Amino acid sequence: MGIVRSLFGWMQASPASGDNPALYPLDFDELKKELSVVHEARRMGVHNNPPEEKTGLSAIEERIVSRIEEYRHKVIGWSQDHMVYLKRHMSELDATKDINRARESSEEFKRRANDVIASHDHELRQLDAEAQRLTTELELFKAKNRLDREPKQPMGTLSRWLWILIIALLVILEGAANAYFFSAGLAGGLAQGFVYAGMLSAINVLGGFFLGKKGLKYLWHVNPFAKIIGVISLLAALALIFGIALITTHLRDAFAVVTLDGDAMAIAHQTMLASPFGFHGIDSIILFLMSAIFSILALVKGLTWGDIYPGYSSTSDRVIEARALHDSQVELVRDELSDLKEEFEKTLDSTLETAKRDIVKLKELAENKSLAGQRFTNYQGKAEHMLHALIELFRTENTIHRKTPAPAYFNEKVVLPPVEAKEVDLRDDLTDIARQEALLDELLAQVEPIRGQIQSAFVSCYDQVTPLRDHLKSA
Repeated sequence: MGIVRSLFGWMQASPASGDNPALYPLDFDELKKELSVVHEARRMGVHNNPPEEKTGLSAIEERIVSRIEEYRHKVIGWSQDHMVYLKRHMSELDATKDINRARESSEEFKRRANDVIASHDHELRQLDAEAQRLTTELELFKAKNRLDREPKQPMGTLSRWLWILIIALLVILEGAANAYFFSAGLAGGLAQGFVYAGMLSAINVLGGFFLGKKGLKYLWHVNPFAKIIGVISLLAALALIFGIALITTHLRDAFAVVTLDGDAMAIAHQTMLASPFGFHGIDSIILFLMSAIFSILALVKGLTWGDIYPGYSSTSDRVIEARALHDSQVELVRDELSDLKEEFEKTLDSTLETAKRDIVKLKELAENKSLAGQRFTNYQGKAEHMLHALIELFRTENTIHRKTPAPAYFNEKVVLPPVEAKEVDLRDDLTDIARQEALLDELLAQVEPIRGQIQSAFVSCYDQVTPLRDHLKSA
């Protein structure tokens, strides 16, 4: 029994558990126990069964044959299903379409790239036309105002916000300094002083800045009538500088002699009319000078904010903004083209790797297909060996335990109906694999030229969309 166990113990478990003989092997000990071969052989042997004259198989032998036949039919079913699976899976792994698509990828890229350009063409033309119109408008402005120089370059965003912060700091610093001088005569001290000082400081600094930015520039205008605006702005700026400085100084002096009960404003007004420059002490003089200096600084910054010629910066800035908008759209299109190129290059690489893997897998499946017939024959042979081992075990045990001679048929071999294994023809499969390998080899030989064609098409399309400055250079 040890020899029999060593020969058949590795075979798969009960076929009733599944149809795949590679997963569910026949097991000699399990079948022996399942069919009660030894027990039935001994029980029947004690009663001299089967009788000596019996010529057909006993019931237990019939069960053994039936059990093995059940397994053989499962092997047949599994073999048929396995072949269907291999054929279907091999048909799904055809890399022909992907390889042919990869070979045409350069032409497909050209088409897609041209579609990208076409989708943005109308908008780019509109932006280009608008930028050209504003450029012409700028040239007419320069001719009309006899300007033969370029406008002052606009400040960057960071510089602009930095100067806005500086102007705000001027307001705060002047307000804080004035509040210090005001606080001596106010019941609320420094906090109450900052309320009055802050309002005067804001008028002083911001008023000077806007007069310089919006009005004083007209002093440089070519039109004599426009210059009048500049003169008026200059007079208004002087009035603001000295007026706010005098109001601040006299208000401080008034706070120093009275509390805030309504009389300080009247006293400041009276003393300013009676003696505008009649300051009380060095603190008043410092306050006057500081107020005037802060206003002058704001006025100068307003004057130099942008070009000194009125309207030149605003006209130029519109041109710059239009060109920037056009060029940003150009960069957007170029980015789309770059992304498209990267997508096609990745797809080409992916197709190569996928095709290689598919062909390797096809060869593995073809190998499995070529072995399927041999595996079928092996499983059927193992089933027959298992049958003979179980029958032999039954007959040996039965003979040992009986008192009469065993039936003559015990010397006859049980023969199972023959099962013809289908021949596996791999010629078409091998031809198809060879064809796909040839296509892949051809693609591998063309891959660098294809990359070059994609790059060439990319450069050509990339150069079709150019920034406006390049248009102006070539004009």
